Amino acid sequence: MIQKEWPDAQVRDYVAGLPIWRGKPQLEPIIGGLCNSSYKVTDGAGGYVARIGFDIPVHGIHQSSVQASAVAGSKLGVTPEVIHTEPALIVARFAPGGTIRPENIHHQPTLVKIVALIKRLHGGSAALHPAVHYFWPFQVARRYCEIGRQKKSRLLPKLAELERVAGVLERDVPPYTPVFTHNDLVPQNLVFDDKGEVLFIDWDYGGFGNANFDLAAIMINSDAPEDLDLLIVELYYGQRTKENWRQYRLFKVAVSLREYLWGMVQEVTSELAPELVAAGMSALYSNQKAGYEGYTDMNEARFNLMWDVYRREFGL
Repeated sequence: MIQKEWPDAQVRDYVAGLPIWRGKPQLEPIIGGLCNSSYKVTDGAGGYVARIGFDIPVHGIHQSSVQASAVAGSKLGVTPEVIHTEPALIVARFAPGGTIRPENIHHQPTLVKIVALIKRLHGGSAALHPAVHYFWPFQVARRYCEIGRQKKSRLLPKLAELERVAGVLERDVPPYTPVFTHNDLVPQNLVFDDKGEVLFIDWDYGGFGNANFDLAAIMINSDAPEDLDLLIVELYYGQRTKENWRQYRLFKVAVSLREYLWGMVQEVTSELAPELVAAGMSALYSNQKAGYEGYTDMNEARFNLMWDVYRREFGL
């Protein structure tokens, strides 16, 4: 079983020695993870991704839930097929079409595919068997604010107001039916397979949640234009109503608040090597400052915009 303190060479040797490969496997690191590490593994039968992750209590990440979500997603066909799991390790088939970029999401035929995949995921709660995470972004925001206080984050003067906003939004959410949600639909967590179909990856936050969080995440995390906001709501719900539109707009604020505070927490708690984080940020967001500070600042701007839009639109 992989141990957290193992150096890279020992992890590689362990993965290479798994009895699941056909012939001698070749490993190469995948750059871009901001919370975990992954390798592309190629053997005599094809390509795979070996993803190494450990519990991260500050984010509510527990690998038993991560693996249960990934396996359920594999059964539903919304993620690359999972072929092996063990503590701290998931091995799945490699999606050769590459990571989706924001401009791909803004292309209507691709967005139609993404919404169809989201609907399949949200309709697949019965595929979840072991206990999994329940994701509530407003509780997440409160926990992150408390961590920020304890660690004396640079955002300390802003935390009371951000907590207040979380409470305002939470009180505006009506009763709903929880569904199987991904809860981290940033562009780098969507990939194309060899046929050009879309799949989700990275199930750290997978579990039960509100459907609107996934819809809003796709849009806010790709900086989509507002005409696509209208389209995604109509594609998912069949038609736009006053009620589903307000909830969708509310969760755009909630997603941006979560991402903003997530970056702050990573600034003060992450144990990943700074050079790996900088490389990941450069690969994913080349126009932002390298490191978690760049991620925080990018999402602060998104949050401020979405909160202003929500208040103006709904008279708060």
